[in-house]
Amino acid sequence: MALDSLQETFRNLFGYPEAVSKLNEEISSLEADIENQKKYLLKLSEKIAGEYVEIFEILQAAQKHFENHSEPEVCPLCESAEKVDDLPAKVAERIEAQKIAGLLKEARQKLEQMESTLKQKYQALDELGNTAGLVADKFTMAAGSDALPADITLPGLPPPEKVGNWESWLSNSEELISEWRGISDQCTANKRFIDTLKASLDTLETNSEIQKDLDVLLPRIKRILEIIEAERKRYTDNILHEIAAGVGGLYEKVHPGEGLNKISLELDPIKRASLEIGTEYQGQKSAPPQAYF
Repeated sequence: MALDSLQETFRNLFGYPEAVSKLNEEISSLEADIENQKKYLLKLSEKIAGEYVEIFEILQAAQKHFENHSEPEVCPLCESAEKVDDLPAKVAERIEAQKIAGLLKEARQKLEQMESTLKQKYQALDELGNTAGLVADKFTMAAGSDALPADITLPGLPPPEKVGNWESWLSNSEELISEWRGISDQCTANKRFIDTLKASLDTLETNSEIQKDLDVLLPRIKRILEIIEAERKRYTDNILHEIAAGVGGLYEKVHPGEGLNKISLELDPIKRASLEIGTEYQGQKSAPPQAYF
């Protein structure tokens, strides 16, 4: 349904402005950190280029001197005998204790990692922008569908090219979605009504066909019923006639010559258990025989 596609593609746009904004903030923060790291690296480099190099060279020269004079009586630099004990070992410890070169190396590695992370952030930003563009194209296609109501309210089309401008473009999104949902609900209700109406028409057509069949079938069934009733009545009347004849024959044997042997057995069609016994007496038919027997 066009309205469903419109709403779905529109909702798919919502997360991109926030995601792009968050990524831009991370990039800005990382760029500031990189700048600070460069300043820190510069300070270390300046220190190594200045005092550290000078001191380091003196220490190295002293260490080389002590290779041939392992037990000096005086300091070779100031010629003082004070604290001369274990001076070669102390010089070696001092050289070992110098960490500036190590700090410089660590600082350079950290800077490289930060710059690599920044590059990845920019790549992610580009990919996010490309994906957002594809989603925006889908919404534009859905919003241009001819199946949408002519008077439906839409945001400005096409969407802004920069995702950073989408936030203001989507400012009235809740009102739009509410309106679209109302239109969708009304379309759904109309569809249900149309479906119900179609079902009713189908039922009416089916019933009409059944009625036509019944109009042909019922007269035939009635005719069959009439035939069955007539046959059943004829068959029953024949049985009753035979019984009545037998009863009349018996009565004639018991009362010969009285002329009361014309017995009849009949059923009343409008009564249940309606077997009626009648006879003929003095020309009167259907007379009750019990009055004369």
